[in-house]
Amino acid sequence: MESIDDALHRKAEEILRETSSAGQREDGMDAQRLVHELRVHQIELELQNEELRETRARAEEASALYRDLYDNAPVPYLSIDASGRITRANNASLVLLDLAYERLVGMSVQSLLAPEARNGMDSFITGIFSCESTKSFEAPLLRNDASRTFAHFVGIARRKGSQECLLAVVDITEREAIDHAAREKVALIGELQHRVKNNLTVVYSLLGIGQTQIQDPKAIAILETSRARVMAMSHIYEQLYQTEEVLEVDLWEYLEHLIGPLLETYAVDSSRFRLVKEFKNVKLDAQRAALAGLMLSELISNATKYAYPKGASGELRVSLLERDGVVELRVADDGPGLPAGFDYRSNTSMGFTLLRMLSNQMRADLLIESPKKGGLSVLLRFRP
Repeated sequence: MESIDDALHRKAEEILRETSSAGQREDGMDAQRLVHELRVHQIELELQNEELRETRARAEEASALYRDLYDNAPVPYLSIDASGRITRANNASLVLLDLAYERLVGMSVQSLLAPEARNGMDSFITGIFSCESTKSFEAPLLRNDASRTFAHFVGIARRKGSQECLLAVVDITEREAIDHAAREKVALIGELQHRVKNNLTVVYSLLGIGQTQIQDPKAIAILETSRARVMAMSHIYEQLYQTEEVLEVDLWEYLEHLIGPLLETYAVDSSRFRLVKEFKNVKLDAQRAALAGLMLSELISNATKYAYPKGASGELRVSLLERDGVVELRVADDGPGLPAGFDYRSNTSMGFTLLRMLSNQMRADLLIESPKKGGLSVLLRFRP
């Protein structure tokens, strides 16, 4: 491939041939050849100068375009060296910081931050100059009028080994205010859940005191069932305020913690039940999880009363699975099952009425099966 110098030389030769006289005498050829070479060299220099002028003009045009883009960009930009000293700033950054260009240039970018964020900015700048990847950093920014705003810095060194990097400064004060309000809301919700749990504990205790002061077995059973329902709701709020989640719970964990206390409440001797559990991790909103807990309370209550009466023993199976996006909560026993011809859809007893009502509130399908060979299976199907 022909080099640039060779191309210029060839072009100079062509120009000289075109302008030279056709007739030349043989004598004085050395002098003429020297003159020829000098003229060729002169033309080469002229061509090089012309190309340099064109290159310089293009460079100046590109530089002017860059300056225009930098200075008038809507995003605040700061150019800094490896120590954090500001070497250049655009118009948007002057507006954001409320500083004149002459004052801003020469300052350290660390001095623009709240004191607690300056060490973090030092590490951020070191990270920018140690690699070529883009890095970001968020910190409170102090304006000239002493007001505080929050900024998101994005920085990258222009090239490997560069002594200057470019910082984009994005004002995120509004976003930070929204995040702060959200954090406060979460804290308030957590406090509210804690108080609700405490109040439910008080109600649970009051019902227990009332239960010891009456003799009617039917009234005692009603209070016992009410206490179990209150306890089921109390466990929901306990789990909510003990975790970072305020609106969603691990349903499997909630039900797992609920089963033991329910059996202790309803059964004189829970050891007569062989409990079989199968739980998968399912997330559910707190409202429907509380309804699921009430359903479980009701089903375990029914099992202890009707499936295994008068000290009978058996196997109680509780499962929580998810298939194809549908959650299945099942409680099954191996007791005598339902009487022949029993229709739970139209039964008006308190228990079945409550099960239908709770399943409707959960937007769930309720399926109750009682095979001829015995046993009862209650299945609740819903989408999380």
